[in-house]
Amino acid sequence: MTPLPLSMGFLAQYALKPALGVFVARLFGVAPMFYAGFVLMACVSSAKLSSYASFLSKGDVALSILLTSSSTIASVLFIPLLTGLLIGSVVPVDAIAMSKSILQVVLFPVTLGLVLNTYKKQLYLFFNP
Repeated sequence: MTPLPLSMGFLAQYALKPALGVFVARLFGVAPMFYAGFVLMACVSSAKLSSYASFLSKGDVALSILLTSSSTIASVLFIPLLTGLLIGSVVPVDAIAMSKSILQVVLFPVTLGLVLNTYKKQLYLFFNP
């Protein structure tokens, strides 16, 4: 697999989507509170169902999984950075606290699940529904 599809996915996820979010929020002239929420939603990854949608549409499921995994890892850096840049003037954004929260809520459980699945299969199967 060449790096071009992954690069295009990253560019769409962390440049195009947030830019479109800012554009639409400004186009409709929403209140600052709604502007912040709209732009924040545009900055957050939305790839949770993409693997299933790729499978149903006979798309590249491996690329979808790779994009989902890499955007989840990159979210620790990019979401606080983007929200600080794009909505920091509207709403105070604590980028360090946001990064810590993303690590605790997203990356730590995923990493723990992968480690348990790889090295402690019986324990993983005990907790797996």
